[in-house]
Amino acid sequence: MSQIYGHSSDGQAITEDMIQEWVAEAERGYSDVPLKRGGRPLMGSNPAGVRTVRLSPELDASLLARAKAEHKTPSTVMREALERHLVGV
Repeated sequence: MSQIYGHSSDGQAITEDMIQEWVAEAERGYSDVPLKRGGRPLMGSNPAGVRTVRLSPELDASLLARAKAEHKTPSTVMREALERHLVGV
């Protein structure tokens, strides 16, 4: 009986034979097809920066109400407001 090194996400036992197959595959190399980037989509040409903002309870309530009324996330409403204020979009 071969040793079990864990289980895959579908519950299949991971054996020494499977590991050796994966190693051989990796040593042969993979195609030059670029991997799909995971995560959130880019905002501009680079990953977006993250800022923390403190809001009064009243301003936060207004933000949430606007976001709900416009079917947008609070982050989107804040970004759009900043763009209008700083860039004049």
